[in-house]
Amino acid sequence: MGAGLRSTHMKRAREGSSAAPFTPSVTQASAMTVNDIVLFCWMTGLYGVRPWLRLGLSHTARSMSRCGNAENVAVTAKERRKLAPKSLPSNRPRSLTPPLPSEPLAGTPTTRQPWYLFKRKSPPPRTQLFNGQTQSALFSKLPKEVRLRIWHLTFGQQLLHVVRRPQRLTAIECSLDCHLPSKNLPYHRCWGVSSRQIQLGPTPGFYGGQRTGSSAAPIHLVAPLTTCRLLYSEAISILYQDNVFAFNHLDTVLSLSRTILPDRFDSIRTITLQWNFKWPLIPEFEISQPLADDGPPAPYNYETWRQTCQLLSRIKDLRSLSLFLSGGAIPLSPGPFQKWIEPVLLIRPSVSFHVTLPSSPPEPIDTSSWPFQLQVEPH
Repeated sequence: MGAGLRSTHMKRAREGSSAAPFTPSVTQASAMTVNDIVLFCWMTGLYGVRPWLRLGLSHTARSMSRCGNAENVAVTAKERRKLAPKSLPSNRPRSLTPPLPSEPLAGTPTTRQPWYLFKRKSPPPRTQLFNGQTQSALFSKLPKEVRLRIWHLTFGQQLLHVVRRPQRLTAIECSLDCHLPSKNLPYHRCWGVSSRQIQLGPTPGFYGGQRTGSSAAPIHLVAPLTTCRLLYSEAISILYQDNVFAFNHLDTVLSLSRTILPDRFDSIRTITLQWNFKWPLIPEFEISQPLADDGPPAPYNYETWRQTCQLLSRIKDLRSLSLFLSGGAIPLSPGPFQKWIEPVLLIRPSVSFHVTLPSSPPEPIDTSSWPFQLQVEPH
């Protein structure tokens, strides 16, 4: 049936190509039926815009092709499962930090289990290779206070845009002179281009490269730390404590928590998160009823939003948090809005907490007890 319908519509397109170029006037456009508009959008999403360009459509008609460029939620769900970064293994092959006194050092004799017939040989206990770097002038002559200052200038004091790439995350060093969160952060060109252009809201896809005219590029801060275990032990905490982590997707926050050690994630002090709500999370009625299972798909559903807020509330060393929330799907009624804002009220940074909304909360919601400073900036 799908193939027959497709051939029928292609036959109509070929028949129309022999006629004169179609340039709809205001009268003709108003005479278009709903079925004509649905057919136009369906064929544009299926075959693209090229068949219509062959028919000589005017700029007015070609602009209607945007209705066929909506997000395919099935593709989004498939990419979310297939291209998600791998989680940190439960048992790491080895530790990068110096071994504890109770752990065997390099050269310490280890015992092997005897090999028996029809039994696999047990692996020997792993030895922790560690060198005190006494031959290095950097570690033997410079005081630790001076080294920590060097690590702070090298691995800290930066605004890092954390973006999603297929099966991994990437940090992009901000090229603008703005190491503190500001209202212009969501519009930085440092975020790069998206792998998929989606018309329904600015929800980004995967990182597809630098924008034209922007010098912002991926920065690799962890790679130098993995060259020396003593360097790693002294500077790894600076990487998470002294940088601003900026996110533009809920999945990026969730993926980062799964790909690094919990202690490292808990040491992050400054976070900014921007998110566009383009799918209604809360129905405008029956707030007391459980949310329907056939609601918006992840990551646009309420559960993903709740998990992200819950994760942010558990960061032990979080000091500053800025949320830039936008989108036409933010509830406007008091009941749904209260349900939507509940996960945010659980977050309690120790120093500063700012939330930016496109409009004021509906009446009669009392905002005096909220733990954050509310800013209203229409987008």
